[in-house]
Amino acid sequence: MDYYNYKGFFGKLKLYFKFLIDWILQTLAHISPHPGLTAAFHRMRGVRIGKCVYIGPRVHIDGDYPQLITIEDFVSIGMNTMIFAHSNPTCSVVIKEKFYPRKVAPTTIKKRSLGSPWLYHFSRGHNWRKQCGWCWKCCYQRC
Repeated sequence: MDYYNYKGFFGKLKLYFKFLIDWILQTLAHISPHPGLTAAFHRMRGVRIGKCVYIGPRVHIDGDYPQLITIEDFVSIGMNTMIFAHSNPTCSVVIKEKFYPRKVAPTTIKKRSLGSPWLYHFSRGHNWRKQCGWCWKCCYQRC
């Protein structure tokens, strides 16, 4: 709630309503039969998407911080890809709090990039050179 500057009972209600609307738009984007509609639904969520962008079926774009995702012009993202602006590598609360805290950073997919199906794309803080699927020399921008 602190990230969104919501406080108290009504702040919690606003946050739940925001997540409900975001979840509905994300679901509509997942089941949309046309990539143009998919991009439109993600734009409504706050994702910055350029022109001539293809977003394949069942692409998941961060549900917590969609406003931190930027997809530039002429990008193609394959099906079942996941793009996040945050990373939280474990489910253990103790490990999260003491060793691996949540990292939140803007994520940019640069112009003329091609993302293969089933790719997982996180925010900075990881060694992306070991991953394959994106053309890292031309599309990944360090924050």
